[in-house]
Amino acid sequence: MFARYPLFFLALLSLSPLAAQVEVNPYIGYLLGEDRLTVGEGGSVREFTGTRYAVGVDALLGARQLAPSGGLLYVHRKFSGDGGTDFSYGSVHLPLGLAYRVLPPDFDLNLVANLAVAPGWVAGGGTAPGFEGNLDWSLRGGVRLYLDYVTLGVHYFGSFTDHYPPDREVVPQWMLTLGIRL
Repeated sequence: MFARYPLFFLALLSLSPLAAQVEVNPYIGYLLGEDRLTVGEGGSVREFTGTRYAVGVDALLGARQLAPSGGLLYVHRKFSGDGGTDFSYGSVHLPLGLAYRVLPPDFDLNLVANLAVAPGWVAGGGTAPGFEGNLDWSLRGGVRLYLDYVTLGVHYFGSFTDHYPPDREVVPQWMLTLGIRL
């Protein structure tokens, strides 16, 4: 009896304009700036600087200019410090929001603005000293330029939550991306 409801929903969804177009944008990215972290243990202080790289995929749903969007983003942070104590960790984000195409989606040249809430989790088994595995709420906004099948983008990350060590210097998280449009 209850199996009819999901089947009805899938049939209705397949007839909607949402199923007419799903645009997928895999990309790689580099986050500008360096993370600076000071960790004190037993009277000693260690300084770390870090670089960040990203890989992700975004999907725009529907053939309209204003479209819901969702994605998956993995950010890898590598810290190096004095005394040879390097570490790295990653975080996984799920950006969910809206995207606006300046031109209709069937144009090869387009500019797409997006705004998304991006909850994230630290991944990597506690390799980062003092970082908790709590949910990190972030806001991601940016623009992406479509040049036929190539995409170029710039995005900004702003965090609502701060569960990192108190001596972490937070730098602007501007991310430059290069991807493809499928």
